[in-house]
Amino acid sequence: MLRIITALLTIFLSVSAYADAIQARLYTYASEYSQTRTVSELSFRYAAELAVRSSRELSEIKHERDEEAQQIDRALSGLMPVIRATASRNNLDRDRPDYREKAAQENLNAKIKLRQILFSDSILASRDSAEYKTTMHRLIAESVRLDVIKETADVYYTRIFYTGLEQTAEKALKRMNSIKDILKKNKAPKSSMKLYADEIRRVENLLTLSRSEKIKAQDRLSAMTGLTIGAGCAFRNYSEMTGHATLNTLKKIFSTVTDTLEREKLLKFLTDKSLDDSAELKAVDELIKLNKRDIQAEKRKFSLPDVSFSGEYTQYLDKDSDTSEYSADLSKNDWSVNLRLSMPVFDGKKSTPNIYAKNTELLQYFSKRAEVKEAVKTRMENAVISAGYAGTALSGSKELAASAAEKYDKNLSLYKLKKIRSAVLINSAAALNTAQEAVVRAEYEMINSLTDIQRAYGKFFALNEDYEDTRFLLDLQQSIGSQMP
Repeated sequence: MLRIITALLTIFLSVSAYADAIQARLYTYASEYSQTRTVSELSFRYAAELAVRSSRELSEIKHERDEEAQQIDRALSGLMPVIRATASRNNLDRDRPDYREKAAQENLNAKIKLRQILFSDSILASRDSAEYKTTMHRLIAESVRLDVIKETADVYYTRIFYTGLEQTAEKALKRMNSIKDILKKNKAPKSSMKLYADEIRRVENLLTLSRSEKIKAQDRLSAMTGLTIGAGCAFRNYSEMTGHATLNTLKKIFSTVTDTLEREKLLKFLTDKSLDDSAELKAVDELIKLNKRDIQAEKRKFSLPDVSFSGEYTQYLDKDSDTSEYSADLSKNDWSVNLRLSMPVFDGKKSTPNIYAKNTELLQYFSKRAEVKEAVKTRMENAVISAGYAGTALSGSKELAASAAEKYDKNLSLYKLKKIRSAVLINSAAALNTAQEAVVRAEYEMINSLTDIQRAYGKFFALNEDYEDTRFLLDLQQSIGSQMP
């Protein structure tokens, strides 16, 4: 059990290392568990479902959860009555006064026994322990599932990011090629042509890099989902994320809300949500409950007896000497009823070390819980801070891109009239290229930050039911009030 909680804490205290391990396992195992097929369109929801289904890590934890669930039934079976029926042919029946008058082979009897445990704290403790373990494994499985979805989202949107960079670079090359003839016609100096060539080279390198990284992201996503994803596979851009009502609202908030107090309100709201719904924190709580129940069971052994009831009824059968048939004389029977209380009085203090060890573990678990709580809180804080920076960068980059486009169009017109130098035109084209690339990068940072917030919150809005998002938005509106977009 300590191994489980140690692994759980590793998730939060070494998040990046754990994420890499999860990702590696997904790439390794997905092909074994998913049917490989080619797709022409892939949504984030479908990719996440396949990645979750393909995760061996998650399957193993669910298997452990199901095994613990079976232990609940096994524990409760101890409280079910035990009924046994027997029939015997005795050589002698000394319980009957006339046994000497009967032949040995004629002494037959039928017997039924009943035993029922009325109360046993050890059985109830076993049941409670199995329930706590089952819940804990379910929560750990949920944590791993969220990690799998987070990894899927990272790869999915990385592919979209490099597709966006590729398209932006292609537009930039087209723009640069469109002014090449104008530069030659106006006999631009060598220094300007060198400036032009440098920008062309930079954009071509970006285009090569984008195509290469896009293919890598496709291959990684194929390994995670078991799908064959070709270069022409259509991804749904950011529509499933930023087009979603809840995420679109968050995106607007981080892009428009600049007041420090309002940002603090938003941070508090999201942090409280993550702490309330944290699967990891709840898993540690289940482990604490389990430890407390074990301590309680050890102490109760000497104060709460096991109570059981048992009964036995025996009916003797006599053989008629004339007909050789057996018959039951209801007056010839035995029966007994017992109520039994059992409780150890002294065990040589064998339980004392166990109680001491359990108490020591309990203190450690309380300490670990504080660490996990702080890790969950820090993760959300970092995600919100990152989203704040991303929102500012996105708003600023869009303004700069619009300004750069306006300036480029103006300079192009002026250069055609030979009113500005060629270097000015080339620099304005390069500035527009860079500004448009910055918008793509800012969009990517924004979507990454929103993904981090969802992982920290413990729910991915694009996969939620509508009523869950409605409730979240209402709570959010009450939290930040008038600043709600």
